[in-house]
Amino acid sequence: MMVGGRYLPARAAVLVALAIGGAAAVLLGLRERPPDAVQPFPFNHRVHAAAKVDCLACHAGVVDSSDERLPSLAKCRSCHASAAGQQSRAKQQLGVLLASSATVKWDPLLRLPDHVAFSHPRHVDAAGLDCLDCHAEMVSLASPPRYERTMQMDACISCHKRHHDNAAARRGTANCTACHR
Repeated sequence: MMVGGRYLPARAAVLVALAIGGAAAVLLGLRERPPDAVQPFPFNHRVHAAAKVDCLACHAGVVDSSDERLPSLAKCRSCHASAAGQQSRAKQQLGVLLASSATVKWDPLLRLPDHVAFSHPRHVDAAGLDCLDCHAEMVSLASPPRYERTMQMDACISCHKRHHDNAAARRGTANCTACHR
């Protein structure tokens, strides 16, 4: 690796590359998921999006605090009570879970720092945002990503600036205590 017109020894080049990669991961809020943090089965958002399943059919808890943000097996069972035709491995895994009395514990893909309060209803109801305004990448995922993402303030601020014509977005950028505890 060449830096400032000089070649770095291989060990130094590796350290520089690791430092750059680590800094990028920190800035983007990405981190490798721990090996024990796995989903109960490899959920396929792409298939559900293609079938025109509304996001809130499974994630009602984002706007109604009396419901769950991540679906329970009862929610899955409401559509997948019986299996017809040839099944994928994921559907077979789901079938086994549905036949048991197990409960599922999803590993959230997005995390907020502990000092941040985020309100989906405020963004959906007050600002009029659609799920895909923030979660567009989900409709293309055939399996859970390897990385979890801790949301960063820059993402919030840039979105509020992009929606400067929205009164709710303008209020959010001027009031630190609306998001920070």
